[in-house]
Amino acid sequence: MLVNLSGIALILFISSFLRMDYDFKDGKRYMDLDVWYKGVNVGGIETKIGSSRYLPLQRLKDVWLEDQDVPYPVQLVRKPKNW
Repeated sequence: MLVNLSGIALILFISSFLRMDYDFKDGKRYMDLDVWYKGVNVGGIETKIGSSRYLPLQRLKDVWLEDQDVPYPVQLVRKPKNW
């Protein structure tokens, strides 16, 4: 999937205001941006800046979310270090 730089900038800007919390037995998962299409929640976007880490526990929770009866795929969007 190709996303232009202005699209990434918009996602990063919006993600600073919107965040969804999901409860797990091992703690919460904070999704930076929830994506809806025609009233249906179709997934989430995790934003990272520079070298910030996408931690193993985040990945594990994201795999679990995607593997449910109603899949919730999580896309990672990273702002480049030199941008």
